[in-house]
Amino acid sequence: MLGKTKSEVSIRTYTVGDLPPAGMIEKLYVAASKPPPLSEPPEVAQLFAQLFGYARTRDDVVGVGALIDDELVGFAYGHPWKWESEIDSWSRQLQHCLGEDSADRIDDSFAILLLPSIHLRAGAGSAPHCLMR
Repeated sequence: MLGKTKSEVSIRTYTVGDLPPAGMIEKLYVAASKPPPLSEPPEVAQLFAQLFGYARTRDDVVGVGALIDDELVGFAYGHPWKWESEIDSWSRQLQHCLGEDSADRIDDSFAILLLPSIHLRAGAGSAPHCLMR
């Protein structure tokens, strides 16, 4: 992957029926977060894969992927955010930590929940491609 140019990145939009499997997102997150400055252990990728697995069960989740030669090198997903629908423990903890005023500000918004990307060369990661889509 290193040495590839931005022109070789293709973008794919995903909907409920064709989202990548959680294991693929875990693999991507490990590759994206292992090097500095994040230097995260694989357990963090497992957590994000579990959250993505939960999100895959929703009927309103969408995603966008950056691919090189059909290999996923960047991915973002999200869904409309309403506190009344967010029943997982992470969301409840977030709501509590934010406090009522801050939590109210993001209610009824669109949440981008994960944006791992493998940096293809300095300044040319796939994340900007996903966000622009």
